[in-house]
Amino acid sequence: NKVDAIINIGKIKLDEKLKVIGGKIEEIEIKPQNDFYIFSKRNEKRNIELKYNYNSVKAPVKVGDVVGEIVVYEDGVEIGKVNIVSDTEVLKSSYFDNLGNVIKNW
Repeated sequence: NKVDAIINIGKIKLDEKLKVIGGKIEEIEIKPQNDFYIFSKRNEKRNIELKYNYNSVKAPVKVGDVVGEIVVYEDGVEIGKVNIVSDTEVLKSSYFDNLGNVIKNW
């Protein structure tokens, strides 16, 4: 039983950024929290589907805060989950930050 293919969900690069409500910056970088491996035998076809679920994100945000999850399905049956975490720290915006944004965007 030779393993021919390994899929590591934890190494998927998430190109998306999530919007942050009430933060000093508007978006955060995200990444999978940990590895999740799927092994396949040689010439084995597997019907793997990934579903991305994102939470609404409000400041403050710390690196490592859970902001969603990747649900892994095989043939329509859930076989695992991987948390999506923030890769960016965001401080809550102050009154003066908000006032500066209003003036800048006027």
